[in-house]
Amino acid sequence: MDDKQLNKLNMFIKTADFYRDHSADLISVTQLAGLKTELSDLIDQIVDADGDADSDTSGFTIQKSDERTNVEGLTLKVSRALAAYGLSIGKPGLVRLADYNPSELGGKRDNDLYVKSKKLWERADPVKALLSGFNSGPADVNNLDNALQEYFAVLQLPEEKRGEKKASGLEVDTLFKDADDVVQQMDVYMQTFEAVNSLLYNTYLSARAIDDNGGGSQSIKIGTAGINAVAHVPFADGKIAGDSVVRLVNNNTMGDLIFYFSDSETGGTGSATSTVTLGFDTTEDIVAGSSGFDVAHHHLNVFNPNAFVGKWKVEIL
Repeated sequence: MDDKQLNKLNMFIKTADFYRDHSADLISVTQLAGLKTELSDLIDQIVDADGDADSDTSGFTIQKSDERTNVEGLTLKVSRALAAYGLSIGKPGLVRLADYNPSELGGKRDNDLYVKSKKLWERADPVKALLSGFNSGPADVNNLDNALQEYFAVLQLPEEKRGEKKASGLEVDTLFKDADDVVQQMDVYMQTFEAVNSLLYNTYLSARAIDDNGGGSQSIKIGTAGINAVAHVPFADGKIAGDSVVRLVNNNTMGDLIFYFSDSETGGTGSATSTVTLGFDTTEDIVAGSSGFDVAHHHLNVFNPNAFVGKWKVEIL
């Protein structure tokens, strides 16, 4: 999400919180309860979709690179043994087919490398027992087959993941439009309170306003933490002080989250002087200075120890 979307998302959250805090005052207009539930669901969906859109795909690219390196190494070893075998039996065509070199393989596109190495395996497999006299043999040919299968399995993963990220980004835009529509419906129903309870109505307008604070100066942050990973809560420097009251929220439907002040944006729980562990769907208000915040530990981080993406929210009260 960009800063404009973050500002709007914070408005959605403030609006949903207004309905939660004033539900008894709003009970006369029954449509509002359903709209509040719909808005809360859309907020959760936006957070989930944005987590997918911002997810790191480099791991899939690295995995493919590792598998490619394995295929290239085995292809060179088997091809040279097959070339030597072809020379020994007087089959120069077999020598040429198998006589690959590192620069040739390294310059090939992923799919071309797979096809060329697969063709090599098909020629080497029937005679693999005869390659033992040329510093290779059945084990290398079998390993090449296995490496090719693993390489093929990950060959398209990075592109697929980039496609998923793009789709998630488009989904975020759609969800924002849906949430806008819900809030606009709320506006119509809330106008009925203007004449009978002006204080309530003005409180709603305050929650409904978009705070154009930008970046880390906002007082509410929501986000995700990857599997067994640390997430930084990106408040601007100086936004949190020792006497700040900070509301921590674990928005998971299962699993704990660990909140703490670290000496860096990526520091793990070991870098903290104290931690706050919250169970799923749990909120806790802390005083920063009493919870590990000091000059050296002013970065608020969240550690997700679970095997699924964690969802958190932090608000400076």
